[in-house]
Amino acid sequence: MELKPELIGERLKSLRTEKGSSQEKVAEIAGVNVRQYRLYEAGRATPPLDRIVALVYYFDVSIDYLVGLSDKRKI
Repeated sequence: MELKPELIGERLKSLRTEKGSSQEKVAEIAGVNVRQYRLYEAGRATPPLDRIVALVYYFDVSIDYLVGLSDKRKI
């Protein structure tokens, strides 16, 4: 199973927009600089596991949802 950075990026952008957060705010939550976070949203980089965990807690979704293994936001 291979992670699809494009799908992760789409979900990150959608979740961030729904929450009304800026890229700067989410980058801070994830513990990365804004440039790196923008690469995640653009699907040009995949966040490492520790960043994914921070993001799922912030957005209150399951890891499976964020990485594209499920379309259900909650387990």
